[in-house]
Amino acid sequence: MVSIEVRKTSRLSRLAAAMRRHWLVGARRSVATSPPSKPVRSRGWLVAMALVGVMSDVADARRSETAPSALSFLLEEMSFKDAEQVGAIGTGCTWRGGPGMAQRMSIADDRGGIRRNGEVAALRPAADARPLFFTYDRWTDGATTIRIRDTGKVVRQGREFSETVAWLDFEDVRTRSFAGRLNCGS
Repeated sequence: MVSIEVRKTSRLSRLAAAMRRHWLVGARRSVATSPPSKPVRSRGWLVAMALVGVMSDVADARRSETAPSALSFLLEEMSFKDAEQVGAIGTGCTWRGGPGMAQRMSIADDRGGIRRNGEVAALRPAADARPLFFTYDRWTDGATTIRIRDTGKVVRQGREFSETVAWLDFEDVRTRSFAGRLNCGS
């Protein structure tokens, strides 16, 4: 996975800011003391200043090859075909999160599904599951338990759907929580 980090105060950007300040002060002095026909600064200096300004921004955006996020190890992106395979289509919810806010879990009625390690796993409601938009908030496949904590804060809403901020708690050997969006509708 490729991520881009932006550092606001790199050495090059501080140098560019100092050069801009120096150029502005020098330009003000030479305008005040020079005759109108004499140019304030040479064109080469202006080109150099423009390049330093652009290059400092480019240098600040560093491309780093990092390990995939913890979420990508747990739940992979699901397609409609994957949800169809486990019967988790129709009136229900999808949980979206991770890079690109991709669909990571699909639930409908008493059927749910996730994609993990390249395989689609069918989920069933846990014994202590509570109702959540015509479906349930806790799911299990035997080895893992997934709990959806809906905050109720609506992000988007349409005629037949509502998208809220929701947390997904993934419990296997340990518990991990991820922020995302719960899109429920028919």
